[in-house]
Amino acid sequence: MRNKKKGKREYKKSVVIQSYLILSPQIIGFFVFSIYPIYYIFRYSFTDYDGVRGSFVGLANYIEIFTSDTIFWNSVANTFILTGMKMVLEIPLAFVLAMLLCSESLRAKRLFNTALYLPSVVGVASVGMIFSYIFRTFNGLVNNILTMIGCIDSPVNWLGGKWTALFVIALMSTWMTFPINMMYFCGAIAGVPQEIYESAKLDGCGGIRRIFSITLPMIAPTFKVILMLAITGTMKMMNEVMLLTKGGPNGKTNVVMLYLYNMFFGTGVSAASSMETKIGYASAGSIVVTVIIGVVTVFYLMFTKKADELY
Repeated sequence: MRNKKKGKREYKKSVVIQSYLILSPQIIGFFVFSIYPIYYIFRYSFTDYDGVRGSFVGLANYIEIFTSDTIFWNSVANTFILTGMKMVLEIPLAFVLAMLLCSESLRAKRLFNTALYLPSVVGVASVGMIFSYIFRTFNGLVNNILTMIGCIDSPVNWLGGKWTALFVIALMSTWMTFPINMMYFCGAIAGVPQEIYESAKLDGCGGIRRIFSITLPMIAPTFKVILMLAITGTMKMMNEVMLLTKGGPNGKTNVVMLYLYNMFFGTGVSAASSMETKIGYASAGSIVVTVIIGVVTVFYLMFTKKADELY
């Protein structure tokens, strides 16, 4: 009996050890690539550090951000504008395409699934080159088509104005990320019982009404998660802006992540950014942006919870 109990204890101990060994790469990776960088950024946010020399400045970086750094807050405003533009474009597009893919009357579903998913696997640099060509001022595809059909008399400088450039950036980002959300919507729509649709048809419920009365309410939990991830993901956008406008013209399309990137590495690819490396200041800005994204997420969750209670 004692040997049996001892054997069980040893077996449980070996299982626990094996479990920790299996989890250890993930745990080590989490501390090395998540916890330590957060600590690193938080520590340097209180210093004037340029990568070589540093001195403790307390809250000076935060005070400067909140009192005198207009470029930072303009880039935050541009980030919110881009987020709004992209949500208007991406979420309806992903949902409509998901509805079409889940339609029983659609043939060659696998072909359409593959074709529509392709944009998400194309490299961002390649997509940037494609959109730069499409929206080029002279001999650009869009300008040529608009001139051909008589909509414009002279070429439009799409990337030369703030609002047109932001629209092109939002369009490029939407083209890259809508396939992921489309797949999420497809999974949610496929989980809606077909019996409900059949009953609604028998009651004379039309297609549009079935979408608003059955599909959207049934996939509401997934819809909320998709929208939240899309919002927080767009607020961290940088590559698209760097490739298309570099924050120009004159910093009018600069987003907060690109601004902090330029400040942290001293790249100065944007006209609105400094060539001087300011790791401490960029770290403080990163903390502020993290708080802003966290506040947006909390407000979004509170709003959706309130909506659930009302409806």
